Amino acid sequence: MLKLLVKWGEWGEFIIKKSIKYLKLLMFLGILLLAVGCSNSGETDNNSNGNDEESQSKGEENVQAVLENLFTGPSEEQEELMTGNVENLGEKLNEYRQENFEPHLSESFFEKFVNTNGPLMFLLIAQPNYVMEVEEIVIEEDGSDYNFTVTVAYTDQESEETKTIDVEGTAYTNEQGELTSIEYMNVDEFRSAMEQ
Repeated sequence: MLKLLVKWGEWGEFIIKKSIKYLKLLMFLGILLLAVGCSNSGETDNNSNGNDEESQSKGEENVQAVLENLFTGPSEEQEELMTGNVENLGEKLNEYRQENFEPHLSESFFEKFVNTNGPLMFLLIAQPNYVMEVEEIVIEEDGSDYNFTVTVAYTDQESEETKTIDVEGTAYTNEQGELTSIEYMNVDEFRSAMEQ
């Protein structure tokens, strides 16, 4: 019996030594996988931060472009669209809207904006007496919201006298930086200035 215990002891030592060898290998592989997983996670975090910054700057670019298009003109093309003195008016109006606004707006907001005549709203108020030009746009980001102040120079076409007015509002964007809504705080003040 003693011989058996001695043999079992030797065999047990052998098993324990082999188990420790494999356990060390498994622990090493586990640590290696953990290190690789953490480094990939950091890269993902960096990429997502880059995408956030990209969409935020894209949002600001879209707000800027929409405001410039809203408060500049009327150009000769815009004048023709507003007076209806153009062949294929519907087609030309669609082209104008798609070229100047669609790339900057979400699909659903683009439809609402077009249906409420948003692309030409300020131009129609200014026409036929004034020509507008953007002097300055100040945009302050607040998450996915952009508070803006547009300084618009408007020139009387008869007297060629130029005055300025600030239009304030907020533009809201989605994750892709596309506008989903826009609100103006002082449209009545703008309208009053254009009626003088």
